[in-house]
Amino acid sequence: MSLALPTKTDAPHDYAVFHGVRIPMRDGAKLYANIFFPTKDGEPQTDQKYPVVLIRTAYAYGNGEFGTQPIHLPYYANELGYVVVLQSCRGTFHSDDALEYLGNDGEDGVDTVKWILKQPWCNGKIATTGHSYLGGTEYLLQLQKDVPGLVTGVLRSPNLSFDHGVLYDGDFVDASCMVLWCISQSMDLANNGHVSKEVAEAIMADNEAMGNPLSNPAELNIAAWQAQYSPRDMPIVRNLDFYQRWLDARENPELLSRLDQSTYAHDFDRPMLFMTGWSDLLMDVSLNGYKKAVADAPSADIAAAHRLIVGPWGHMMPTARQFPNTETDDRLSAMEWIDSQVSGTKSEFFDANPVALYVMGEDRWRSEKEWPLSDTQGMTLRLHENGVLSADAPQGAEAADTFTSDPANRIFDTAGHGLFCQGVADQREIEQRDDVISYTTAPLADDVEVTGVVKANIFMATTANDTDLIVKLIDVDPEGPAWRVTSGGRRARYLKGGRTNPQPVVPGEVMAYDVEMRATSYVFKKGHSIRIDICPSDALNKEVGPNNFVDLNTATPADFVVAQNTVFHDAEHASSVELCVVPASHERNWIEWPFGTEKTGVEMLKGFMMFPGYDTVPTPPVILDPATIPAVDVAEPYYDTNDVHAAVDTIRF
Repeated sequence: MSLALPTKTDAPHDYAVFHGVRIPMRDGAKLYANIFFPTKDGEPQTDQKYPVVLIRTAYAYGNGEFGTQPIHLPYYANELGYVVVLQSCRGTFHSDDALEYLGNDGEDGVDTVKWILKQPWCNGKIATTGHSYLGGTEYLLQLQKDVPGLVTGVLRSPNLSFDHGVLYDGDFVDASCMVLWCISQSMDLANNGHVSKEVAEAIMADNEAMGNPLSNPAELNIAAWQAQYSPRDMPIVRNLDFYQRWLDARENPELLSRLDQSTYAHDFDRPMLFMTGWSDLLMDVSLNGYKKAVADAPSADIAAAHRLIVGPWGHMMPTARQFPNTETDDRLSAMEWIDSQVSGTKSEFFDANPVALYVMGEDRWRSEKEWPLSDTQGMTLRLHENGVLSADAPQGAEAADTFTSDPANRIFDTAGHGLFCQGVADQREIEQRDDVISYTTAPLADDVEVTGVVKANIFMATTANDTDLIVKLIDVDPEGPAWRVTSGGRRARYLKGGRTNPQPVVPGEVMAYDVEMRATSYVFKKGHSIRIDICPSDALNKEVGPNNFVDLNTATPADFVVAQNTVFHDAEHASSVELCVVPASHERNWIEWPFGTEKTGVEMLKGFMMFPGYDTVPTPPVILDPATIPAVDVAEPYYDTNDVHAAVDTIRF
C-alpha cells in the first residue's frame, strides 16, 4: 500500500492561501509567509486541525508557490489534508532584516515551529521539506535540540557545507554557484530594501554596465566573467558584504564553520529522509548527513528508521545524459514519506528500502541496507606509458607524460556537478585537446560495478609555483561514447599545508596529488574500458587558477602563467586510481521506482528544480486576506499589490 496519487491535471481541486501573514521572531523581526489551506466548496476549512508542512525559502520572489520545492507541494499536500506554511527567510522578499546566508535559520525555524504550534488549526505535528537552500534552512532547524512538534523532515541535497557545496568544492571556489547565487539574489536584495540605498544603486549600476544580466541570470556566461575579472571585483556581487566574507574564508575556513555539517551532532530523535543525485553539487552533504544521522542516532530504532535515496540527478537542470526510469514527481516521494511518519500511513517503498540507489550503467534502482556499502573491495589501477591503465605495477623507468596548463585556454565540460554542467556526458571532443592525457584499460572481461568514493594518487611536477590538477573517471563504450562518470581535483598550493597554510610549489619537484573524486554508482559493462583523464582545468565545475602563487581573490588574467605539467608513472612514482568495486557475491535487490511522473500525468522538469507561479497549476488557489486568518500572536499583515501570476525568470538553488 502507498499514499494516494495527487490529483491529475484533468481533475483539479480547490485550495486557498492567505498571502502576507507575518510571523514574529524572538528579536522582533517579522517574517513573511503564505499559508495554504484545504477548502470545501471554495472556503478554507480553518476550523479544523491539520498536520503542517513547513517550507522556509530564500526564493519567494513573487506570490504564489514561488520558492516551493517540490513543485506545487501545497496543491498536493492540501489535497491530502495538510496545511502548508511557505515562509520567506530573514532578509528575503518581504521578510524583515538583512540576508545572512543561513545565518539565522536555526533560531528562526524554531520560532516559526513554536508559532505554528500555537495556532488553532495545527494538530501538533509538523514536518519540513526543502531542497538546496531550502534544505539548508530545514537542516539547521532539525539540528536544533528539544523542538516540540517536529515529526520528520525531507532533506533534498541540503546546502549545509562549506567545502562540498555552493561556496567551495574542496580546494576550489565552486566555479558557478558562489557568484551565480549572489547574482540571483541581488535583484531581490536591492528591490526589497535588504541592502542599503548605496549598495542597491551600485548593484543596478553594475547591472546596466554589464548589459542587464539580472533580467535573465540563466543566460549569464559566468565562466567568461571569471576569465576577465578577479573574484573580489566580480561585477554586481562585489557590492555584497557576505560575498566578500565568503572569499575571506578561502584560506580561513573557520570563518564559516557554522556551515560545516560535521560540527553538528546528528542525534535526531525522529526519522529523516535524505535525497540527492550522483551529479548534484550537494550530493556529499546528503550522503554524509545520512551516514552521520545513523551513527549519532539516540537509539537503534531511530538509526534503522532513517532513509536515503540517490538518483542519477543533477541539482536543478536536466542532466547531460538521461537515464531511464528516473523522472520523478517529487511530491509523491516527499508526501509519502511525510505521511508515513505523521499519520502512520503504510509505505511499502520506505518500509522495505533503507537505502535506494540508482546504479548507472545497469540503469536500475537497487535496495541496500546501508551507506556506504561495507563489502566493497578495492581495485587499484595504475597509469603506464603509452596511455595504458592496468592492475600491473610499473617496472623500472617509464616515460613521463607532459601537458600544457594554460589558464586562458580553459576546458569547458557539459558534464559534472555544477549548475549548468550536470551528469554523465561524452568526453570524446574534450579528449581531442592536447592538454588532456588519457590512460585506458583493455576491454573488460566482466562487468565491474563501482559504488562509493573513487580516489586517485597522481605524481606530477610543474614548471610553475602553483597549478591545478583535474582527474576524471571515464566509461569507454566500444560503440563510441566516452562517458564522464565522476571527477575530482587538487590545487598544488594546498598539498603540504592544507587550505589554512598554502605554500608555493618548487618548480620541477615531483609531488603526490591525492585526489578524492565524488562518490558514484556505475557499472562498467563487459567489453567497455575504464579510463582516467588528466587535465588542467574544469571551468564550469571548478574555478581555474592562475598557475601563480598570488592572492587568488585578486588574481586577474595579468597574473596567468602557462605551465608545463608532467605526470610520472614509474616504479618510484606509481600513479594510480583506487576503485570501490562491488563483488559478484553482493546481494543485488533490484526494485521498481514508484514515484515516476507517468503515475501522475504531470509534466516535470527532468531533475529536481522548477519554480512555477499559479499559472502552471490546474486551478489557482483562492487568495484570502491575511488579516482574516484565525491566528494568535500574528503581526500586522503585509499586502502585496504585485500581480500574483507574474513569472520570475531567474536562477534559484
